[in-house]
Amino acid sequence: RVGAASEFGESLAAAFGVGSCGSVHSSVAPARSGARYSDAAMVWEGGAGGAQTSLWLSLVLLEQRAPGWAALLRERCAAAASAVGAVEDGEAEAAAEAEAAAEVAAAQPLVWRVSPAQAGVLGEPSCRCLYRLAASGSAAVAPPLTSRALVEAARELGCVPLLLERPLDAAGRRPLQVALARAADPPSLGCEDVCFELPGGEVVHAHRSLLAARSEYFERMLRWDEGASAGADGAGALPDGAGALPEPPPRQ
Repeated sequence: RVGAASEFGESLAAAFGVGSCGSVHSSVAPARSGARYSDAAMVWEGGAGGAQTSLWLSLVLLEQRAPGWAALLRERCAAAASAVGAVEDGEAEAAAEAEAAAEVAAAQPLVWRVSPAQAGVLGEPSCRCLYRLAASGSAAVAPPLTSRALVEAARELGCVPLLLERPLDAAGRRPLQVALARAADPPSLGCEDVCFELPGGEVVHAHRSLLAARSEYFERMLRWDEGASAGADGAGALPDGAGALPEPPPRQ
């Protein structure tokens, strides 16, 4: 096992949907089950029977815990988008259509389709283990994954420090808690996905995954809001137990 397990880390792992998998397409948003708050993904093609394997990711988590991985993800996705744009320009697509397509792409999750050559080092088991380590502070290394493969993937993704992380820093704090606390500090990383408009006009930007992981009140509120939106569009009903807004937490 790498790292030290904790209740805090496990709650974050659940909120970030660590372990979630399923079909990923560049033209659709993440599935709302398991990977509810994910905004990026890595995809491996050519699995058993030609199936694809996916690993949903949270950019705010990667930005704070594995910035090298986040940068590489954005780089790969930008390169893929540029290649698609070059083809469209060659076909003389109308400017309006190109702009509309860009707006749609911006609303979709970043999807890194791992090539067979890249998969030699960036295998799905290695990346999944590293992501769990980033999300919870601990991960089990079990067959078919080997320690050597895990280290090679960490080097490729620029997140070797995750493997060398101490359970507690000099002040007795868990590195996971310190890193995620920075997500609430300015300047904004641009990956916040919810905002609160306060009575005085101030707007506070936040991350749904962190709110859901650390507060049952916000977790229930966010589920209610998602279900209400789906019901208003006629696309679905409210989730179980979300028929009314939750009561606010008691004052301390």
